Amino acid sequence: MYWKNCVGFEQQIDKFRTAIRANRLASTYLFVGPSGIGKRHFAKTLAKALLCSRNPEADLMPCNECPDCVQFDGGLHPDLHVVSKPVEKAYIPVELFIGSSSKRMREGLCHDFSRKSYRGKRKIGIIEDADYFNDEGANAILKLLEEPPPRSLLMLLGTSATRQLPTIRSRSQIITFRPLLPEQIEQIVNLPHVVQKLIESGLIDNEQALNEIDVRPLARMAHGNMENVIQLLDPAVREFHEQFVTQLSSFDPSQDDFTKTTESFIDEVGKENALRRLRFSNLCDTAINFYRGKMLECATNDADLAVRFADCIERCMEAQSHAAANMNLANLIEIWLVDLGKISRGEITRGIAKIGV
Repeated sequence: MYWKNCVGFEQQIDKFRTAIRANRLASTYLFVGPSGIGKRHFAKTLAKALLCSRNPEADLMPCNECPDCVQFDGGLHPDLHVVSKPVEKAYIPVELFIGSSSKRMREGLCHDFSRKSYRGKRKIGIIEDADYFNDEGANAILKLLEEPPPRSLLMLLGTSATRQLPTIRSRSQIITFRPLLPEQIEQIVNLPHVVQKLIESGLIDNEQALNEIDVRPLARMAHGNMENVIQLLDPAVREFHEQFVTQLSSFDPSQDDFTKTTESFIDEVGKENALRRLRFSNLCDTAINFYRGKMLECATNDADLAVRFADCIERCMEAQSHAAANMNLANLIEIWLVDLGKISRGEITRGIAKIGV
């Protein structure tokens, strides 16, 4: 089955099939959910199914043989437009939407969407990093959201609806994606394209090597995030994450000079700032998933503590934004860990748990 690689998304698949059959497919969707759970893969899978020129749209089942499917697999389909935030940028550059200063509205997503479909089916756009819109970028696509071209589909991928600008959120139909269950992660790890990724990254030598690894504890530690699983296959990373979760559980994550330990862990990826920021952001995701689980555990018997855990989640998301904006990581790590301790202990609230306060 074509959708077998989109494990855990049966509800979303049915939702889109129903919308297409009822001729009620919206022009803009906002996919929200934790990073590392497959939103990007789902969006591209949906795009290929809609662009297939042989099978009916309502089936959402590409033939994998027609010219559209072949071009899609080669990354060359003229009616698919993907926008991603460059790793060295804090926000999605406005040029990706409206073109460079010398080619305003002659290139970029808005220009591409204004042109007729090459294949006569749909124009499909995927904005992979919707958490990183700034006001300029949001304003640039405002007309596209308000007056979408006929038979166009725009999918924006983010971690939370609250992180989206109001102009984006109010003009999108929101589809929520939940963290993966441990048993779903175990299933995904053994999918051929994931195994190939692990081999290419050097984490395993071959498929047989993966069979010799007990993935079950890693799936539980990953908190529903496939990116965490891939990292945790590295024993050194797994050891640090276990230590990190222990520190968070203590309500004082900066104790025992753990700030320095965290800085060393970040520095292990090398001097390239983009890689260091990515490792820090992934660490924030681990903390977010930890606090989310704790929040759910105590929601019915300790509302005050649940609120504090929710505030810790907000603080982690704020730290990710500051990392993306190129704040000094050493300072950021120290203040972030201290703040998490104070918030979880109830010493400060989100109203004053700001960097530098």
